[in-house]
Amino acid sequence: MNYTLILEELGKASLFELYRLNAAIGNQLDDPTRIAAVKRALRVGQTLHWFDTAENRLVEAKLLRIKVPHHPKPASRGEAAADKSDAGGDPEPC
Repeated sequence: MNYTLILEELGKASLFELYRLNAAIGNQLDDPTRIAAVKRALRVGQTLHWFDTAENRLVEAKLLRIKVPHHPKPASRGEAAADKSDAGGDPEPC
C-alpha cells in the first residue's frame, strides 16, 4: 500500500469523505473475522511490529504470553444459590 499516495489523497478529501472513511476503517478494525484471524496467527516468542500513535512509528516487540479470556461455566441452580450466600468474598483462582 502506498501511504504517501493515500496521505496525498486524504489531504484532498472533504470532511464528509474523511468521516465516511473513518467509519469504514473502524468497521474493518472491529471485524470479528479479521480479529480472530490475527489471534490465530499469534505465537509466543513471535516478533511483532505495532504502530505507536504517540511516537508515530513502528515498534518491534516479542510476544511473551497470550492472555486467554476467562469464560466461566454457567452455574447450576444449587451452585448459584451457594455463590450468592458467599457474596463479597475474594474470588477463587481457576
